[in-house]
Amino acid sequence: MNLEWQDFKWTLRCFANMYDLPISVCLSREDVNFPIFEIDHAKCQGRIALHGAQVLAWHPVDTAEVLYLSPQSHYTEGKAIRGGIPLCWPWFSAHASDPTMPSHGFARSRFWGLESVSETQEAVTFRFATKWRELAASVEIILGDTLEVRLTTLNMGEAHELLGGALHSYFRVSDISDISAEGLENSIYLDVLPPQQYKRQVGAVRIVEEFDANFSSDAVVRIIDAPLKRVVVVEKSGCPSTVVWNPWIDKARSMQDLPDEDYRKFLCVEPAVLHSDAITLAPGESYTFSTKIRLEAHEK
Repeated sequence: MNLEWQDFKWTLRCFANMYDLPISVCLSREDVNFPIFEIDHAKCQGRIALHGAQVLAWHPVDTAEVLYLSPQSHYTEGKAIRGGIPLCWPWFSAHASDPTMPSHGFARSRFWGLESVSETQEAVTFRFATKWRELAASVEIILGDTLEVRLTTLNMGEAHELLGGALHSYFRVSDISDISAEGLENSIYLDVLPPQQYKRQVGAVRIVEEFDANFSSDAVVRIIDAPLKRVVVVEKSGCPSTVVWNPWIDKARSMQDLPDEDYRKFLCVEPAVLHSDAITLAPGESYTFSTKIRLEAHEK
């Protein structure tokens, strides 16, 4: 008998009992100090990390993986995981007034509390929670033949608070040169790359170089991937903006948690509340922004 493995299985059972997991959910045995929940449901398969309350993988049954996860991701408390759907909260990008604050806030680099896991014949639902200063965040993640992520913030303080953030979704693609993103045509966007200027999108978005754009649009985005014969549909609510990003060659090479050539394997389409969209939360007020992801067949 392998006593080390028996001890490990016992630890996993203790974790599972603590979380009261339904039959379609188990804990990964990769690292008990970094809990990852594995979902094997009649409608889908997926993975969610307790760190960041971050969806790492999801796909409906009999389909290919929808999300991209870097094989060089960090799995260490305090470091963001590269891929899946990181939660940027309670702001997106750099803090508006304090350069010492972490980029994209605190949510993606800390362990959240798991409040509940439940299942039905149609889906598995996770609920996580965390807090920063006077802001309390809860996220509901529903995995079935669609994927929904709903991030709600409550102002628990006595003063008004500013809120921003994003659902920083990494979508796996066959090859970045073969895909297009529809739905942002004619939208005004800020090209974040120097010299930073506003432009108007002409036609569908196609990636031929480094691309980092903040679109003033809450439209549904459709990622057309003809080689995979599928369309990834990204719906959103409560998010006035959409960020589209791909690092391309040089930036990918400078990122230690991303293989040099993996810029070809993903496109980020992120429902966002940017600094320019910041929500003012009165004491006791809450706000939710969310995304819903589904697949369609590509008919052309």
